[in-house]
Amino acid sequence: RFCKPKFIFNNEDKTWYCILAIESASKKNTEKNSLVVGVDIGQVKPYSAVILNRDETNLKASLVSKELTASKETKLINSKLERVKEHLSSIYHKINVYENIIKNNINDKSEFTNHISKKLEERNREKRELRRKRKELQKRKSYLVARDLMRQLNFFNVKKINLERLNWVEHTGGSWDFSQQQDILEQKAIENGIEVIKVYAANTSKENPFITKPVKQK
Repeated sequence: RFCKPKFIFNNEDKTWYCILAIESASKKNTEKNSLVVGVDIGQVKPYSAVILNRDETNLKASLVSKELTASKETKLINSKLERVKEHLSSIYHKINVYENIIKNNINDKSEFTNHISKKLEERNREKRELRRKRKELQKRKSYLVARDLMRQLNFFNVKKINLERLNWVEHTGGSWDFSQQQDILEQKAIENGIEVIKVYAANTSKENPFITKPVKQK
């Protein structure tokens, strides 16, 4: 089987490329220097990766590993991080409600308005604490992801990583921690003598390459 072709324009060299995925039997005898891992950083999963053996001469690739995923420790930290994000989202909603109430009763000095003002102060304190905790968990998760992946790549003796180019989220901060994860992962890869290649991955997670129906985002 082969998938429908995808056409991608590379802004760096102003060239169109056609990408076509073809299913084929996996080769057991692989050259170590031809191994490359593709890594997808996500939210539900800390990361997902697969190792390929690339034949540059014939422009072919075969699977070497099953899906590589994070350890239980990393998944646990990721779950805690998602709970903190959900709680923080709820706090932001409450703060917005309280601020609107105070704004609509700006000249009202009643006990109710004072009560709402105190509630707003409490939620703002809680927001600051949750943002601090989110930042700590994000950093911890990033280092754990890098540790897990480096162990797996060293086991398979992989020397190249393909990472999605994330120009659109770099330095945005907040709950978007993908850029931080990439920075730490790239740093650890260099320390382990692994080359990092940034690739364009537009629309690659929206469709199954072998069917026309869109798939749910993970």
